[in-house]
Amino acid sequence: MEVRAPLPSVVGPLAGHHGRYLPILACTSILLSLFDEEELRHHLNFYVAKGWVPRDVALAVKEALEVVPKDPNSAALRRERRPRVEDHVIAVYLLNRLARDDRHDDAFFLLLLLLKAYGQGAAASGSLLELRGEDGKLFNVG
Repeated sequence: MEVRAPLPSVVGPLAGHHGRYLPILACTSILLSLFDEEELRHHLNFYVAKGWVPRDVALAVKEALEVVPKDPNSAALRRERRPRVEDHVIAVYLLNRLARDDRHDDAFFLLLLLLKAYGQGAAASGSLLELRGEDGKLFNVG
């Protein structure tokens, strides 16, 4: 049986970030909690055009969009509200954190993804960020 070589990535690894695909996938999944795919692609282009986010990071996230599963239920919920300033602040922060050459950030992104998956992130009492209504449904809290 012949084993075929994997197709080359459209985007090379982030400069100095070889092998950081887990944080890229985790960050992409988290961003899809804030925006639907079309919005995310639009905002990535905007962030790069404004110089807020490095181009290679935006390209890596766009490539990851091809493999990260989409949740049609949360996409429908997001269409009911416009992105808030807080969504953009979080997105730009996460994308710039992804650009850093710091292996400790790998655990940061994976922890955020686990918190998102289990609805623990904003549900903690005394949290500065309290999700209510439709926002809470995105993270399965409230």
